[in-house]
Formats: sequence, C-alpha cells, structure tokens
Amino acid sequence: SSSSSSSSSSSSSSSLSSSSSSSSSSTEAAHFSLRKKMRKVLYRLLQALMRPPKKQMQTLAYTSASSTTRWYNPTEELYRCVLRKRGASMHSQEEEDSSPRWIISFANFQFELCDTYPKELCVPTVTTEAQLHAVAHFRTKCRLPVCVWRNPYWTNVICRSSQPRVGLSLQKNSDDVDYLREIFLTGLHPDDSPEHHALHVFDARPQSAAVGNVARGAGSEFLIAAYNFCRHHFLCIENIHTMRDSISRLHEVCKSFARTTDQEASEKDWLAAVANTSWLEHISLLLSGTLRIVRCIHFDRESALIHCSDGWDRTSQLSALAQLLLDPFYRTIRGFQVLIEKEWLGYGHMFARRYGQPGVGHTNDRSPIFLQFVDAVFQCVRQFPCCFEFGERLLLCLMDELFACTYGTFLFDCVHEREKHNTH
Repeated sequence: SSSSSSSSSSSSSSSLSSSSSSSSSSTEAAHFSLRKKMRKVLYRLLQALMRPPKKQMQTLAYTSASSTTRWYNPTEELYRCVLRKRGASMHSQEEEDSSPRWIISFANFQFELCDTYPKELCVPTVTTEAQLHAVAHFRTKCRLPVCVWRNPYWTNVICRSSQPRVGLSLQKNSDDVDYLREIFLTGLHPDDSPEHHALHVFDARPQSAAVGNVARGAGSEFLIAAYNFCRHHFLCIENIHTMRDSISRLHEVCKSFARTTDQEASEKDWLAAVANTSWLEHISLLLSGTLRIVRCIHFDRESALIHCSDGWDRTSQLSALAQLLLDPFYRTIRGFQVLIEKEWLGYGHMFARRYGQPGVGHTNDRSPIFLQFVDAVFQCVRQFPCCFEFGERLLLCLMDELFACTYGTFLFDCVHEREKHNTH
C-alpha cells in the first residue's frame, strides 16, 4: 500500500510540474506575441512621425534673418574646385581668363536637361546646349558627364555621369563620343600628347553587371570601338541589394552578440562573425577603388570619369571619397559639409528611397549607401586623425540627423524635389 501511495504521489507531482511548465511556456509565448505586436505599433508610429505632412514641409526650411543667401553656393564651389578663380558662364560676356577650359552652364536651370542634377553644370567651353541635350538623351536618367573637380597642380579633372544607352544593338552616339573626347582633351596639359594619354573610365560595377545591362538598353563605353581614347577600369563594387543584405546580416550579428554573456567567446568569434557579413569587404573594395582614382589623378595626372548604372549611388561614394583624399578643404568641417551638399545632395542621391522615408519608394529600394560612405570616411579618419578637422563624433551626428529628419537637408531625392517642397 505504501508503494502504491508513493507512486501515485510521484505521478501527481510530475503531472503538476508538466502542467506548470506548459503554462509558463504558453505565458512566455503570449508575452512574446504581445511584445511583437507592440513593436509593430511603435514602428508604425515612428514612421508616421518621421516625416511631417506635405503641408508642413516648409517648417523644415531654415532661413537666416541676417542673410538672404545660403551658406552653400554651388556656383562659388565650382569656381573654387574647378575654375580656381572667377570664371565665365554661358550667359556671361566678361571673362577673366582669355581662354577658359571650363565654363558653368545653366542649361539645367529649370531642370529641363536632367531633373536629378543641380542647376549649375561645369562643362568644356566648346560645348553647346544642343550637344548637352543630345548627350543627356544618350545617358540613363539623362545624367550626362560633368566636371566636379580639377587638379589644382595640373589640368586633369574628375567627372561623373551615368552609364551610356548602348543596348543590344551596340549603338554609337557621335555627340557622346565627341563630348567625352572634348573632356579628355580639355583635361590634357598643353605639353602632353594625346597619343600617350587616355580618359580613364572607372565603372564601379563588375564587368559582368555592365554587360548584363546591355539587355536593358544600357551598357558601358568599352563595348563601343569609338571610345578608343578611353581606358576602362571595373571596380567590382556590388549593387544596392547586396549592400542591403550585408547590413542586415551585420545587424543580426550585433544583436546576437549583444545578448551573449560569455565575454571570452564573444571576443573570440566577433571578428569572424563580422567578416561573414562581407560588410568590411565591401568597404575595402570601395576604398581600393577610390585609391585607384586618386592615383590616376594625383600621380598619373590623367582625367577620370566615374559612373555606375544610374550614377547616384556608387558614383557618389567614389567621387566624394576621391575628392576627400585629394582636396584638404574637404577634410575640414565646413569643407565636409560642402562635399556632402555637392556630391550627395546636389547630384541626386536618393535619400528618401534609400532610407525608407514614409510614403516614398519600396522596401526593395532601400540600401545603406550613404552609411557605407560614412563608414569609409571613418576608416580614413581613424588611420590619419591629424589630416581631418573632425572625428567620429561628427560622423555619428550626421547619421543621427539622416534618420531623425529634424531638418529638410536629407528629405526627398534631389534638389528639384526639395525646391518644389521648399525644404532646401
């Protein structure tokens, strides 16, 4: 009788423990589901509050009462970094230089030439507005090649654009060929012979991606024999979708290691886990591509044309980083602001689409392109801190403002849209 009673008591205790464990697991599941729902609600509220309604967009435009001009003037910056002194424009009759190589064209003043470019474009002196329209029509998104920086110790330049519309028929556009040849000759020193030099085209994409775009009506200059004065370099930087997947894996690694209690195991496996995300590999490719452009400009003294597919993601990264390394002004606090205004905001990097501002674009358009640029700048600052007037704190503040949208600086995708909504 005693054995039967003990067995019954043990069975009852086991049933109680199993019931308590099942109830606790169900409670945890309910709490997890509730937390998940609350996170979704908070995320939607943050999205709704991230960007004000269209009727209140003008509240983000700050105008100083003491001055009617903005602190950044794109025309003055082109005078500084390309013309190097007060140069001529297409609508100006007075010239300080008797034979200027570059002029500021206002053919895009009403955004009729390219709606994602700024109003002021620096082009060779001999270029006509009709030729600019023809070249823009041959480039994707009408983003024609324009000069953004000139070597102050020589005559070679950095230009940026989008890919040409070569297509399956491998069509040649004589206006585009003549325009690039004129850029090449304009950036050539008078003592140099064209036969011994070339216009270096730095295509940010892998060569397979450039060839693949032919099926969609685009491509690259190396497919056309008429660009025989160009030398092509493929920098093998992946597209926005690869970068989005990489940063997602990096987020997961950060979250998993934040919950790890074993500090020794965390330190041991951290670098391997980060390496598996390929984030640092992408940063390395970006910096190595930038160094190739810098060597071309500074040591080889030859001109460079930078483009990717549409010329507003990888092109902005490479062009801005190259100028950051070449021009000490851009390594000051004010100069860094000017660089972002010119290369990112002025030439139409799609901040709204890439960072998912509410009501703009699709989740498939999101990608940490600007964050990659800031990370690459951080790597440079960390290696050469004495060469920069700013440090990590400014970069973190910059990224905070990008997501906070406290000001109208990073709203919308281009100057045209910001002017339209009065947030510039």
